[in-house]
Amino acid sequence: YVELVPNLETRLSLAERAGCHDIAIDSIIKLRDHLRLQKYALRPEVKANEALSARVFHALRNETVKWK
Repeated sequence: YVELVPNLETRLSLAERAGCHDIAIDSIIKLRDHLRLQKYALRPEVKANEALSARVFHALRNETVKWK
């Protein structure tokens, strides 16, 4: 249900509290916040999950995203 929250900052906050890392990563990408995504990738629970780490890595390398 967190994905249904229209405000990206609120969605990100709820996803972080609930431990929904996929949704948090999606929200940060949609916010186009490169630095925040880098910091989120350093979290132990994200670093321990190869799928999440790979997703963040590919998002940061994606040239189609216009980062702030």
